[in-house]
Amino acid sequence: MLVEGKRDVAVLRILGLEGEIIVLNRGKSIVERCDGIAQIHEHVLLLTDWDYKGEELHERIVRALRSTGVRADDFFWNELRRLIGGGTRTVEDLPGFITDLREQAARRAG
Repeated sequence: MLVEGKRDVAVLRILGLEGEIIVLNRGKSIVERCDGIAQIHEHVLLLTDWDYKGEELHERIVRALRSTGVRADDFFWNELRRLIGGGTRTVEDLPGFITDLREQAARRAG
C-alpha cells in the first residue's frame, strides 16, 4: 500500500493493517519515487487523503505508476471515499471517524 506520510502508516497500523506500507513523501519527486517502486512492485494499492490536495496527488501517482507499468489499484481508495462521504478527508482522521460511527450505532441500538 502506498500512503502520503509516516502518520498515515501509524494510523493504518493502529487500525490493524499488516503488510508493507510504502511512504510516498521521502524527499524525492513523485516520478522518482514511482520509478523506485516500479523496480520492486508490479501492483500497488493507493491510499491518499480525500481532500483536494490528496485527490490531485492521487491522480499524479496513478499516472506516474502506470507509466512505469505498475498496476495502480485505487479500488480501496474509491470505496472508502464513497463510504465516508465527507465524514473525513484524511487517512489520519479514520480512527476518529470509525469511533464516531460506533457511537452512532450504539445510540441507535440502545
